Amino acid sequence: MGKTNISWTDYTWNPIVGCEGISPGCDNCYAKMLAQSPRLQQFVQYQEAKEWDGTIVFVPSQLLKPFGWKKPQLVFPSMSDPGHHNVKQDELDQIFAVMSIASEHQFQILSKRPKAIKHYIKNLTSDRLYEAAKHFWKEDKIPKRLWRPLPLLREYFDNLQFPIKNLWIGTSVENQDVADRILDVRDTAAHIRFISCEPLLDRVDLRKYLGICVGCQTCEFRGDHRIGKPMVNWVICGGESAQKRNDARPCHLDWLRSIVQQCQMAGVAVSVKQLGSNPIDSRMYIDGVAMTSFQVKVKDHTDVNEFPEELKWRQHPVF
Repeated sequence: MGKTNISWTDYTWNPIVGCEGISPGCDNCYAKMLAQSPRLQQFVQYQEAKEWDGTIVFVPSQLLKPFGWKKPQLVFPSMSDPGHHNVKQDELDQIFAVMSIASEHQFQILSKRPKAIKHYIKNLTSDRLYEAAKHFWKEDKIPKRLWRPLPLLREYFDNLQFPIKNLWIGTSVENQDVADRILDVRDTAAHIRFISCEPLLDRVDLRKYLGICVGCQTCEFRGDHRIGKPMVNWVICGGESAQKRNDARPCHLDWLRSIVQQCQMAGVAVSVKQLGSNPIDSRMYIDGVAMTSFQVKVKDHTDVNEFPEELKWRQHPVF
């Protein structure tokens, strides 16, 4: 993994791989399909995690990759869920130690198990991070620009501020049934909190999580009806992708429009990643029948230039 075409990040980084499904958004998991592809099956870690049955594989050879990136990057650990119960704490500590030291980068931690992430971060200490860093802190493995003797590393972690300034914490919300995952993100110490509504499988009302009035039947999406502080700084949304259109569950563009409108009302940054491989647009009619297929030229439906004007949003939060 490495440089990526994902619109909202720069690099993917995978010191752990493997997962298992827990909700409908997992049913056609892109990470699972990618892990089972011939391209990744040549690597031992993906052979071990191939079944996507909860097996989590720690990959030491990938752990120190961020130290080699000279320019600041947005970094997304994409091939596992760090909140999975089979992720070992000492290995997760090493990952968080790397992220803490590589402070020039921004790490976007996304989990469908935000309660576990909340608990982990609540109990994270500088002592644990220092002990974890000692596992890999050798001069021959660390770029000279970062290397320092252990006493100075100890001092670095003693002075580390919590919440760690370059860690973003987010959760996936594919439908209304799982939207309360956002409450755990709200309660997690982080500078940037975010939601990924992808794959979006139904209309999702985020208003109560974005601090927007939900009681008045006449104010939806009109005027300024903010009644509280948003629980998150950023929302990503997009439809499900697949090699063939019919293999992807439909994403109605009105669902995406709704999320964009809600974010605009709340003053929250929003990014429409893709329309999905099976986009449906209820604003189009053929012989009086609504909800027709939305046609684009780019197969993966990620070209923002082909989006309807009201969906051409690719914002990032201020960090």
